[in-house]
Amino acid sequence: MKRYLSLRTAREIWSVFAKAFYDGSDKTQIFVLNQRAFSIRQSIRSLLTYYGELVEIFQELDYRDKVKMRDPEDIIMYKAAVEKLRIHIFLNGLDTELSKCEEKYFAWIQAWILSAHMHIFVVKQIVESF
Repeated sequence: MKRYLSLRTAREIWSVFAKAFYDGSDKTQIFVLNQRAFSIRQSIRSLLTYYGELVEIFQELDYRDKVKMRDPEDIIMYKAAVEKLRIHIFLNGLDTELSKCEEKYFAWIQAWILSAHMHIFVVKQIVESF
């Protein structure tokens, strides 16, 4: 425990823990990616930069996703749930005010959110009909 107390930053601590407890799986990397996704904020970045950074994180998570399903309905529902979570993460990190430059992208964002929610609704209807 003493060797961990001498570390100065959280990054150093996580690095040591990752080396000590890495079991060959991507659990540590998935945790770090999820942590980044949940904590990222638009801040002073443009909307497109913020969105791009989130997309990079989500693509890395998709690459490391090891969920195996055989039933097509379960796959559709899982993907819809992941998409809904990602929309919430995106919205949570947005600044409360949009610059004039970003206002033109707001309609696109609203359409994206509506599309994702419609996809989830359709999936639920399909599953419930079986």
